[in-house]
Amino acid sequence: MDESREDMLRRRLKGAAPPVVLPCLAWAVCGTMTSMELTADQRRLLLDVARQTIRAALSAAGGTVPSLGQAGGTETTPPTPDDPVLHQRAGCFVSLHTLDTHRLRGCVGRLDCRDELIVAVRQSAINVLHDPRFVDCPVTLEELPRLEIELTLIFPMEQAAHCLDFQPREDGIFLTIGDRGGCFLPQVARETGWSREQLLARLCTEKLGVHPDGWRYDESARLYKFKTLVIGPEPFCPPASTSESTAASESANTTTSPSAKEIPAHRC
Repeated sequence: MDESREDMLRRRLKGAAPPVVLPCLAWAVCGTMTSMELTADQRRLLLDVARQTIRAALSAAGGTVPSLGQAGGTETTPPTPDDPVLHQRAGCFVSLHTLDTHRLRGCVGRLDCRDELIVAVRQSAINVLHDPRFVDCPVTLEELPRLEIELTLIFPMEQAAHCLDFQPREDGIFLTIGDRGGCFLPQVARETGWSREQLLARLCTEKLGVHPDGWRYDESARLYKFKTLVIGPEPFCPPASTSESTAASESANTTTSPSAKEIPAHRC
């Protein structure tokens, strides 16, 4: 008997890519940041926290990317600004692009909402320096003036009714098949114009390492969707009139960020 198309696809889906640690969806239930209303000062403050974390980590490592074990201690952790929005729970992605050509230099973040936003921003700022796509040409301290930075705040995920149950330009998506998972931020659909089917096919091949029709034929496929708030992009080194918030640099309330290897990170 000839092998059916569905059986062939299911067979191909076995293996292919190493497993990834899936985000803890149970944390996206309570105690999380659900409002998307932030003032201009709060948005600037969050960008400044990410800027300072990246600059401090690179400076402490002599201008190059610090090791994961080195990053995250009090010696490279800027003071915590005194703003209640930073103590709400949310996920965060940090993206770095070149100013002139908008070429990607790193995009890494956290989907879970289990930690305070200040922790998520700092964690993702450290992790973006370790984007495995740029292991041979990592971001350096000298390069920062030629980059722009963007934050994407992640709000609690909900399981979609089916894999096509999302709005491509409005929803971020996280697809799981078995123990594999991968996500796209809404910016991907906005920049590429891909349809739902194209986004899911790309997720399967580029993030999960499975057949492009895996989302359609694998019975274990599950889709989760989430809303986001984009802050930026802005030049990493802004003009003096919009320089980093004094509140972020003058506060004496220092904290210790978790080590970058403690919490799974995802690439956008």
